[in-house]
Amino acid sequence: MMINNYNKYKIVTLLIVLSLIILTAISYGNESKYRTVGENQIVEGDFIALSTSGENYGKVIGDFIVIGDEAKNDGLIEGDILAMTSELTSRGMVKGDIRGFASQVNIEGEVNRNASILANHIIFNDGSVIDGSVHALANTMKLYGFVGGDIRGTVNTLEIHGTIKGNVYIHVKNIEFDSGGKIEGDLVYISEDELDIPKEYIGGTIEHNYPTNSSLPYQLNLLGQQLKRFLLLFRVLFLISYLIVGSILIRLFKKPTERAAANIEKSPILGLGIGLALLVVVPIVAILLMATVIGIPIGGMIFVFYFILIYLSRIPVGLWLGQKIFKDSPHPILAFILGSILISAASLIPVVGKLLSFVVLIIGMGISVIMIKGYYKKEYEEEEGSE
Repeated sequence: MMINNYNKYKIVTLLIVLSLIILTAISYGNESKYRTVGENQIVEGDFIALSTSGENYGKVIGDFIVIGDEAKNDGLIEGDILAMTSELTSRGMVKGDIRGFASQVNIEGEVNRNASILANHIIFNDGSVIDGSVHALANTMKLYGFVGGDIRGTVNTLEIHGTIKGNVYIHVKNIEFDSGGKIEGDLVYISEDELDIPKEYIGGTIEHNYPTNSSLPYQLNLLGQQLKRFLLLFRVLFLISYLIVGSILIRLFKKPTERAAANIEKSPILGLGIGLALLVVVPIVAILLMATVIGIPIGGMIFVFYFILIYLSRIPVGLWLGQKIFKDSPHPILAFILGSILISAASLIPVVGKLLSFVVLIIGMGISVIMIKGYYKKEYEEEEGSE
């Protein structure tokens, strides 16, 4: 029974995530002109607020959709609440479902259907009513109100101060009750240890299960480990391919790449300035061109060259670093390989590595453009002819 229940929970969780992704994709362009529904205001249709906060004090005859900082409902929503925000608060009436992804969720009003929530903290305050079921993935969940259906999900700490008419199927570390707390149905929980749960708070039966390979936390942990291994393998393969590509380019364009590496020491500020400007301005120009429709091919080509430049930006930096370490001036390909490996290793350092990778990116882009400009203006050809 537990496996089936948790399979259902996984499906519900997946549907929440997919709903939010689809919501983001289809709602852009239909955003409401205002951010707040006034107390006496009625919205015919959906209310959509993107990249900001959304508040309802009136009536929404549709869904209440917010992707941004905060979603707040103090009025009436005849549809659903769909939110991806830092904070979600509902003190009013929701005739549909609540589907939310937030850091903090506070429910004080009534929800006629279900609440499906992924959050750090969830609080169903005193006076809150969920007529349907609650599906939750959270660090802590506190229930002071009423749930007419079941509670399913995974939380670290579950506090029950109100009433649950249905059953509770939960993966949990700790469950706390007070004198007002009551589960009128069954309590089926998965935990590393069997918890001391007073039977007077449970109307049905109490069933404890130890974690198995089919439990959600185990599957999430396994997925996380597999993802880490995949990312490590991807990093290694990316580095190997990058070293091969860089070595070929140094072999074909030895003098330009060596001059580009030398320019890092000669003009680091200029390289940083040009690189930062390119990183910010080029995609904006490409998007503006593509917005004109007839400029789509040009904008697309600009994006292609932009990402190629980003990919190749570390070559002159790796070559310069390798040459600084090898004082005896080894073959440039060997210097490039050593420098690139050191840069990749340093990028793994928390915080500092991210900053270092960003600096390497922008200075590499700037120096590469300086080198390309000089190469095509034949600034170096005369010197090469004299040699």
